[in-house]
Amino acid sequence: MAKRLARAKQASPMRDTPDDEVAKAAKLAQAELSFPKTAEGVARASKTSHRFADCAARASAWMAAVYLRDPVAENPFAGLAREQLSTVVHDQSGAFNLPERAAASMQVRSDELRWREAMHAKLDRARSEGGSLGGLFREALAHFNELPRAERAQYPKVHAAGLENLIKFASGATGGAGGTTARNDVSLDIAQALGGPLPGETGEFERACGIASYPRITAPTPYVSTPCLCNPSCRPASEDGGR
Repeated sequence: MAKRLARAKQASPMRDTPDDEVAKAAKLAQAELSFPKTAEGVARASKTSHRFADCAARASAWMAAVYLRDPVAENPFAGLAREQLSTVVHDQSGAFNLPERAAASMQVRSDELRWREAMHAKLDRARSEGGSLGGLFREALAHFNELPRAERAQYPKVHAAGLENLIKFASGATGGAGGTTARNDVSLDIAQALGGPLPGETGEFERACGIASYPRITAPTPYVSTPCLCNPSCRPASEDGGR
């Protein structure tokens, strides 16, 4: 696995590339992995991939194909670090075949959803206990900064600034003498702070939140409660009559 990861990383289109190009490459990768996860679709994707000479690589490809057809099966990429998973998902060297890349993408999705569920549990606890949300937003910012570049590039460009705004407002920043001024041209609500694009479905973030990028507004509203993104089927209030 280590040699295959090194080969894929060496040939990565994400190296020394502007963020906009990285985002495009990430979307193209997701489009490549959008083949039907039926027995026929997985078989077709496997046939279009090269045959591996290495026994371990063949075993990994077989396990990935089994997993795609039956998500209850073991994902061969479970336990890999996020950066390693991203390397597999965006591999253009041929080190990993399409079913493997799709299985790695599904593992990223699973890991991210697990993190979001944990964050929403912390949010509920902070609300019930009347605690500050500053620590929660700091954790969200740290998580965002640690994401692989291919994932960060798919977020709206103001995501980090919006999280910083939330941290400042949660800390009571007023912009007065000696204080830190929170930018008034970017804002996230809690759903946006704890969410973002998910791998596996092109454009899911836009469908789930009803936005392509965060709007420019003049009055940040950091405590709007819209429990989107842990439940991709939810829709913004403008689409459901404000419920």
